[in-house]
Amino acid sequence: MSDRTVATDRDPVVVGALTELVRDTAYMICGEQPGVPRPNLLTDLDSFSSVQLMLELEKSTEVMLLEDLGYFPGTTFADMAEHVLTIAEQKNQLEGLVDRLLRLAAEKNTAVSPAPEKPTAAPGEAASA
Repeated sequence: MSDRTVATDRDPVVVGALTELVRDTAYMICGEQPGVPRPNLLTDLDSFSSVQLMLELEKSTEVMLLEDLGYFPGTTFADMAEHVLTIAEQKNQLEGLVDRLLRLAAEKNTAVSPAPEKPTAAPGEAASA
């Protein structure tokens, strides 16, 4: 499949950033629904959550995805990331998407700085039950 050939030449930082975005968005959607477990694969999502995922990804990536999703044979968050990149490429929106993803990755890296170590209680200071 030619889409796979194109996808294998992608920058791993870009693919990783989009994979993380797909995964985090799926986690958020399921977390907002009582009793819905965190998905391990896209196949763990029901149809309502799948559509919500696509709509949230459209908002985040600024690439229209739902109408062009077509048959998607993948199951993992990385598969979806590759598919989104392919759609963006077909719509001549890949450059803008890559810029947004790299910006998001940079923002996330600067926001995730090591937290100062929390002081631990000295032996005998912990409250007993």
